[in-house]
Amino acid sequence: MRRLGALIVIMVLVLGAGRVWAATTTGTVNVTAAVQGTCQFSVATASLDFGTLTSGDVLGVAANPDLEIWCTSGVGWNVTGEVGANDTGCTKEHCMSDGVNLIPYVMNIGNTGGTGNGRNAAVTLGITGDVLEIDYTAVPAGTYTDTVTVTVTY
Repeated sequence: MRRLGALIVIMVLVLGAGRVWAATTTGTVNVTAAVQGTCQFSVATASLDFGTLTSGDVLGVAANPDLEIWCTSGVGWNVTGEVGANDTGCTKEHCMSDGVNLIPYVMNIGNTGGTGNGRNAAVTLGITGDVLEIDYTAVPAGTYTDTVTVTVTY
């Protein structure tokens, strides 16, 4: 019986000599990311250009430039203000100025809020403007300008 035990030990040593006994252990990697909600103008500058104003434009002159905005999907946004550079002393919502004289005009934003659908789903704000003949016939000839800041809150 001793011989049998010795033979088993020898066989285990011979057969097991070419093997490597491996052990394993595992770990984990936690993967995270945070998507920050944002809104950006895809078209950030537009011109509300009333062109050359002449007497006889009884209905006044209209213009409609486009500003476009996109927001991260699911982010709510709204237009919170529009302030013109010449609003002080203006008799209407906004005024263009030549540095001394003012021409009042109205600017409207048709799309004032919504929910974003991503970069590829920009939304046009739908800006329109009007200036009436009665508001510019009494001012001197010249170039009248204004800059309006449109703020989007999200």
